[in-house]
Amino acid sequence: MHFAMASMMAQYVVPKWLPAGEFFVYLTGAALLGAAVSLFINKFTHLAGLGLFLFMLVLLVTVHIPGI
Repeated sequence: MHFAMASMMAQYVVPKWLPAGEFFVYLTGAALLGAAVSLFINKFTHLAGLGLFLFMLVLLVTVHIPGI
């Protein structure tokens, strides 16, 4: 989804105050893909899990909480 619909996701998911929204959509897509590969091959799993936790925390604070 991140790579196929980056411009749409940049409009609706990335906060308006964040510049270069499409870049961050591609960046998070690559980070999620990297974490998935890391967990699948069982290398750097602690770092991948920590990265996923921090990503979800930032997503919650910047995207979901302001809409409440």
